[in-house]
This record gives sequence, C-alpha cells and structure tokens, in this order.
Amino acid sequence: MGSTYGGVFGWIIAVIFVPVLGKIAVNSRPEDLAVIGMLGLTMVSAFVRGNMIRGLIGVFIGLLIGTIGQDANDGAARFTFGIDELGNGIPFAAALVGFFGMAVVLSDIKEIGSVSELVSQKVSLVMPKLREVKKYWKCMTIGSLYGTLVGAIPGVGAEGSTWVAYATVKNRDKNPERFGQGAPEGILTPESCNNANNGGTMVPMLTLGIPGDGSTAIMLGALVLYGVDPGVTLMRDQPALVYALLAGLLISTIIMFFIGWFTCPMFIHVLKQDRAWLFPFILVLATLGAFSCSNSMYPVYVALAFGVIGYVFELCGISVVPIVLGIILGPVIEANARMALITSSGDWSVFVSSWWRAGMLGLIGLLLASNLYKTFKQD
Repeated sequence: MGSTYGGVFGWIIAVIFVPVLGKIAVNSRPEDLAVIGMLGLTMVSAFVRGNMIRGLIGVFIGLLIGTIGQDANDGAARFTFGIDELGNGIPFAAALVGFFGMAVVLSDIKEIGSVSELVSQKVSLVMPKLREVKKYWKCMTIGSLYGTLVGAIPGVGAEGSTWVAYATVKNRDKNPERFGQGAPEGILTPESCNNANNGGTMVPMLTLGIPGDGSTAIMLGALVLYGVDPGVTLMRDQPALVYALLAGLLISTIIMFFIGWFTCPMFIHVLKQDRAWLFPFILVLATLGAFSCSNSMYPVYVALAFGVIGYVFELCGISVVPIVLGIILGPVIEANARMALITSSGDWSVFVSSWWRAGMLGLIGLLLASNLYKTFKQD
C-alpha cells in the first residue's frame, strides 16, 4: 500500500511538472543545454555513494567511453584503434547489460550457498483496513514528498532520498527506538519514497534528457535505440510519446500492487533458496539482450568486457551509475557546447552571458569545492 501510494503521488507530480518544464526547456539554447548537462554530471558525482572523487572518476570514464567512434562534425575516427566495429561507438545496450547484469553476477558469486532465513514460518497476508491506512498517512506523505523532490535531482535517486525520509520520520517520532525493530513507519516511509522517486526522476529525463538515476538511464538508452531524441524537444515533437510514458508509469504502479500482493509468497520461497539459482537465468537473458543489438557476437563481447570492468569498479568503490550517465550525457554536452561555440564564433563567454547560466556554473563550482573539501577533510 505504501509503495502504491508513493507511486501515484510521484505520477501526479510528474504529470503536473513535465508539461510546464517542457515548454521552458524547448526555448533553451545550445549553451543552456551544455551547462545543464554539466550540472547534471556534477550532481551525479556529488551524491553517489562514496566520495566525490570516485564519482568524478566514474563520470570521466563515461565521458571517455562516449567519445569512441566517429566525430559527429567531421567524421574523424576517435579511439577506434583500427577496429572497424568501434567506428559506430560502444553499443549502449551492451554496455548496460554488462554493467547492470553480468557485473552483478560476478559480484554476487560470493553469495553462493547463502540463503535467507525466515523469522517466522507462518506467513499470512491480510489487506489493511482503511483506518490503518489513515493512521500512517503522514509517514507515507513525507516519504512521497522526499521521493519526488529529491528524485528530480539528477544523480541522487532513491538511494539518497529514502535514507533522508527515513531519518526525518524517525526523528519526528515520539519513540524513535522502535525503528529497526519492525515499526510500520520504518517500512512504509522508504517504500513510499522509492516509488514516488520514479515520478521525480521522470521529470528531468522527459524535459531535459538528463536521467535522474540508473533506471531512467536505461529508459533513456531504450529511447535512443529506437531513434528517439530524448532532449528538450521531446515534449514539443512527440507529446503523445511523453504522455504514453506517463500513462505507463501509472498503469505499472497499479499492476505492480496486484503482482506484489499475489506473488509475495512465491518471492518468500525464492529468497529461501540458494541465490546461485538465479545466475544462469541472468546470464542467458543478458547474453540474448546483448546479441540482439546487432545480431552478432560483438555486442556480447562488449557486454562481457564491461561486466568485468563494472565488477572491478565496484570492488574499488566506484559506482557504475556515473559511468552510464557519462556515456549518455557526454555526446549531448559535446554536441551542444560545440554548436554554441560555432554560433558565437568561438566566444567562450557565451556560457556565462546570462545570469542563470552563470548561476549554474557557480553552483557547479560550489558543489565541487564543498564536496572535495569534505572528502579531503575526512581523509
């Protein structure tokens, strides 16, 4: 119930703000989009888990990967090393499969043989009564607000908003020691928050072409694969697609309630089994997904390579989310920055020629300075 409440709440926010921001974004100039993209990457670096140095490393790696292939302006080959397949760049779907599929299997190999234990062998599901739902509406609303507001900030995602919402409700509670012992508020708050987050992350993705988290990064990649330009012109050129995506978000939220309700016993059964049972299914589906990019083995090899790279990065504490966002936003930032310089005859001051562009660059500098200071102070 908490997840459904948060999902519908986030959907309402997305429906309200996507058209409004879409109209504003469509009037943006190339220099505006370049600065917005840089701000998004900076936020990703600042708010991912770990310190900002690791986040920046991931972003720069993603930017480098995004430069592989032919230059969009003059057609020159960049970092292809004489390999013809690299002329079209790294297959984005294969990179996603490697980072989010195969890397997970490699990192979870150590979990082979481990199973979850139930605290109670008797599990029953009962639909809560209306008065019980009304009793907890405050914690669900707080979680939903944090999910939508924080989720709209690129790079923060559910990972940051859920903890903030949980801490807020816990500090407001008269008996905070109940949290961690099965308090309903401690479950309802993060559950409503992470589902409301879905609506929040859709706002920057559909209006600016900037994914809010890893999930919307995958959605953005799917749009690119289908030839859709997921930028500021999306709302103007294909409004039907935007509203179809928003309608799908609401429908999926409602359907997931029933799926979760009826399949919960099955999930409990799966969690009691050896986790290694899932590995073959994940690897087979990941391989098929990579192969379907071009019906050849080349994307499969790319996915395997990125799976190993993603696993190594996770061992080093570097999240793969900044890398994926760097791959997506890198070409967008480059194309708009070069277009801005061409139209301004190479005048770099065009990036600070308006107060709000200068303000965003100042915010980028402030984020970098404050987070780097905190990082070095902790070390």
